[in-house]
Amino acid sequence: MRKEDVFVKLKDMLERGEIKGVLGFVKTNDPAKKKIYYTENPEEVNIFEITPFNTLNPVTFLLRLKRDNGKIACFLRDCEERALNVLVSEGKIAKDSVYVIHVPCRGALDTLKLKAAYGGDITSLDVQDDKVVVDGSSGRREFAFRDFLPAGCKNCEEYSSHADVIVDGDNTRIHEDYRDIKGFDTKTPEEKWEYFRKEFERCTRCYACRESCPMCYCEQCFVDSYDPLWVEPGLSISDIMGYHLIKMYHMAGRCTNCGACERACPENIPLSLLTTMISERLKRDFNYISGLKSDQKVFLGEFHYEDREEFIR
Repeated sequence: MRKEDVFVKLKDMLERGEIKGVLGFVKTNDPAKKKIYYTENPEEVNIFEITPFNTLNPVTFLLRLKRDNGKIACFLRDCEERALNVLVSEGKIAKDSVYVIHVPCRGALDTLKLKAAYGGDITSLDVQDDKVVVDGSSGRREFAFRDFLPAGCKNCEEYSSHADVIVDGDNTRIHEDYRDIKGFDTKTPEEKWEYFRKEFERCTRCYACRESCPMCYCEQCFVDSYDPLWVEPGLSISDIMGYHLIKMYHMAGRCTNCGACERACPENIPLSLLTTMISERLKRDFNYISGLKSDQKVFLGEFHYEDREEFIR
């Protein structure tokens, strides 16, 4: 369906009371940044944007919206729709409480990295085929689209949308068969540990990664617990690593590689490298891809006799 026709349909649905509101992204004063926006006003539905500059995952905000009095329409990309499926399977969101509008996506750009590479104030951004064209105080510059994609977007899994409406557009996936992950796997365990140790040294434990993640919905996170005390509250590297590694274990079989955690990180820590490594292992060893269906069992919640056991020592 054409984007313009989707807006007409949503306006009509709001006026008829078939949906309670609409959740998506809208423009900001920063061309490289869109903000999440929710409206129940039929006159505002045409302000929503469908671009590769959406930073967060709307499903995170679906958890915080009350859906008691009707459906909420939500613009979702493949990975975000899969995240919704995971939360439906975990009983956190009712399947019939969301009207899903599937939007085309070739990958979500990391605009923090793009701004750093440009080195000036940006006035306009445009994606043209495999390039990102940037205009601003440093003149016009072109960058390779792929260079500003997180690891998950470079390995987007094939997904058949179950959305109520599918918006027309280019939904060509980039799937490099986990090339970056397999290259990283050539490192020794000591080299891998040293790489992540250096990356996590920049972590300030602001928890932007946690707050941006739709899978982090616990009322009390383990890192905030004092009884038992899982992680000390300081900035020692051991506690920082402990936080991230335990969090990644909690993501196994649940994370859909939307990349919101990495794009939310003010220190540009490559968090999606870790999440994509987990996804690659689950697919390789157990043929498991998270969020393909809303009735899919959680990875750690089932067992098969034919499961590989080579990792057990």
